[in-house]
Amino acid sequence: MIYSTHQLRLSTALGHGVTGQVYKAYIKASELVAVKTANALFLTSDFETLAKEVSTVLSFKHVNVLSLIGVCIDGETPLLIMPFMSNGSVLDYVRNHRNKLLIDQFEEKTQMACKTHLRISLQVAKGMEYISNHGFLHCNLRARNCMIDAEGVVKVADYGLTQSTNYYHQRKAGVKQEPIRWMTPETIENRIYAEATNVSTNYCHQRKDGVEQEKKLPIRWMAPETIENHLYTEATDVWSYGVTMWEIFTSGRVPYAEIHAMGGLLCQLKGGYRLERPENKACNDDIYDIMLSCWEKEATERPKFSDLVDTVNDQMERDSGHLELSLAPTGQIASPPPSPRAEVELKELHVLGPHMHDVTGAVQGSCSTEENTTAC
Repeated sequence: MIYSTHQLRLSTALGHGVTGQVYKAYIKASELVAVKTANALFLTSDFETLAKEVSTVLSFKHVNVLSLIGVCIDGETPLLIMPFMSNGSVLDYVRNHRNKLLIDQFEEKTQMACKTHLRISLQVAKGMEYISNHGFLHCNLRARNCMIDAEGVVKVADYGLTQSTNYYHQRKAGVKQEPIRWMTPETIENRIYAEATNVSTNYCHQRKDGVEQEKKLPIRWMAPETIENHLYTEATDVWSYGVTMWEIFTSGRVPYAEIHAMGGLLCQLKGGYRLERPENKACNDDIYDIMLSCWEKEATERPKFSDLVDTVNDQMERDSGHLELSLAPTGQIASPPPSPRAEVELKELHVLGPHMHDVTGAVQGSCSTEENTTAC
């Protein structure tokens, strides 16, 4: 749906990042929403293509995928209007409830915490299964990019870091979407944004100090083939899912916190190093094995999201004894509703943004920029 700027009233800023700001806002004077500036969409100069991209996002209907209410395009910058997520991100949730979710001794609490962790993990997997089945990749899956609504339902969010099939074809046809002429050789070759290649000294200083918010690439969540060769497939999203699951079970620890250089991390991963099992009794061997399966060296050996939905659901039923179906009270995570998986016929793919990838083949490109926000 198209809204006018006159129908939109911006309130407080919720966060900001390279691609713009996220605000709390109201439409039609009373409906609370979140609004995200969409500067990156102007990488696509064709307005008709932009309209198709928005149409595709509006067609996404899944309980575990954050929907798009509408857009506002009559201002200087396009605005994406989304539901306001009152419980913040999954990262916020697991950090704020750290004392309840990190278990070291009590068996009863262990079972309850395990159920909560698995509820979150299952809903993220279901959202990603839906996105994958519709021929799209996320490219920046992580706990901070999964939101929780007022009823405790988890929703995969932040499509601003994905790429489209059309974008990939444009790149193959020679249409440059990156400032290649201004890049140093090492930046073009390896997408390395270091002090010598970036004009922002503040940005570079933050990188040296290990601050993650301003990094150009979500390296710690990326598969080795993405870091090294800029390949994006469903298998690389699955790798990111494993890291996201690790975040959930560690109550929001930073992955590979001890490794600061991209080259060092890549070397370690190629050598077989993986994140250690979370120091949380809620994470048993079977759950850690799910994470490890997402981090298989060969992409073809990693599970599909449909497999992960089944595996995590089975694990939840084994650990919980039964699957509760009622919505959880406010502040708790709702159990995923039962929904038979429908076969999705992959018709001609539409574009979702200047960032969505076709999963029918390996796509090379940069899913860059991260948003420092707890909203979208």
